[in-house]
Amino acid sequence: MKLKINKRLLLIFSYLLVGFLVVVAVKAITFTGPTEDPSGGNPDWPKINSVVGSTDVNMDNNGYVVVGDDMTFTDTFAAGNILVEFNATLAPSGSNNESFRVQIEVDGVMKQRIFMYTRATDGVSPSSPTTLVWAGSVSAGSHTIRVMIDNGGRNNILSQGTVFPRVLTITRGFN
Repeated sequence: MKLKINKRLLLIFSYLLVGFLVVVAVKAITFTGPTEDPSGGNPDWPKINSVVGSTDVNMDNNGYVVVGDDMTFTDTFAAGNILVEFNATLAPSGSNNESFRVQIEVDGVMKQRIFMYTRATDGVSPSSPTTLVWAGSVSAGSHTIRVMIDNGGRNNILSQGTVFPRVLTITRGFN
């Protein structure tokens, strides 16, 4: 007995089978991200805010002060995770080896700190590219995030914002 196979029907059946398998595979993928355009105000989309300091500042302090008086951000937050990032180029004004501390604060509480040390070369303290990052969570309500610096009462700390802008970035609304 010879089995007669219709090639056209076999081809149609194989396309249907492949299509069915693709549909099953796509349905198995779970998309957990937001489903609206960010401009639609979907609260599921991460919200990113930045503060940019583009002026030159010379900080002479003995104790913590806000970097350039412009690295502060206050807003109303939903409860959840936040990511805070500070980037700047800072340089002691002295001609000796210098150290200073930079920290991120949320509502006046230190969350992350970095200790910087610059070694003078030929009587010049070099600029120090500085990045400081903190990830944590906040409760619902108004919060103030700021970047503070302390030179320990030694030489002034310079930030040439006109050349190397300071940037404080806050990302929220992610898991």
